[in-house]
Amino acid sequence: MASFNDFLVWEASSRDVIDFKKIYVDMCEDDVIAGLLLSQICYWHLPTKHGESKLRIEKDGLMWLAKRHEDWWDEIRLKRDRVIRALDVLKSI
Repeated sequence: MASFNDFLVWEASSRDVIDFKKIYVDMCEDDVIAGLLLSQICYWHLPTKHGESKLRIEKDGLMWLAKRHEDWWDEIRLKRDRVIRALDVLKSI
């Protein structure tokens, strides 16, 4: 069994985080789930620290973000129904 100190060491060293800015919730009319999804969509559209695109899908001369519902679960712990609802919120604003 892990001790509280073990937990503190793990917590301090864990890189399993999401950089989630509160402004995205504000932009989504106070919808935290939609704001979280918007935050990740913005993350994928921002360049890497080397100025390169993170997007890999090209169609009609444009770069696209393509994710399966399972990918969103792995990335930000949103299940399919939550992603669908959050996308509907994003489309409505």
